[in-house]
Amino acid sequence: MTTETWLKIVAVVVGIPLVLAIPALVILGFSYRITPRHLVVAWLGVPVRRVRLETIRSVGTTPVWWAERWPCALNWRGRYLVVRRTRGLFRNMVITPKNPFVFRAELYRARDALLPPTASPSASAAVGQDASQA
Repeated sequence: MTTETWLKIVAVVVGIPLVLAIPALVILGFSYRITPRHLVVAWLGVPVRRVRLETIRSVGTTPVWWAERWPCALNWRGRYLVVRRTRGLFRNMVITPKNPFVFRAELYRARDALLPPTASPSASAAVGQDASQA
């Protein structure tokens, strides 16, 4: 066999697995991070998407059709979270953290730390009146 034939064989033997592995490596390169003000989606450590915590309305597991999808797993059945936002073209964002419910609790904790408390002044005034009458 000639050198050209061997080069073609090597290109096929190396090239086909490489072409099949690239989509998997792209998906597995995503990660999620919660900062004091943002939910950050990073690819290979480089931030590619930021979502402000104050725009997050809720986080759940109900499937949606129209959403941004940022999977970081090849088989993400049972691992996905739907982040619902109050603003934006895509109001739903699907992410797949390793521990979805732990990540959800951390996301709620960070969002609640950022937002001001929602205690109504009328409720605190009523409590103060009850204490003064007793």
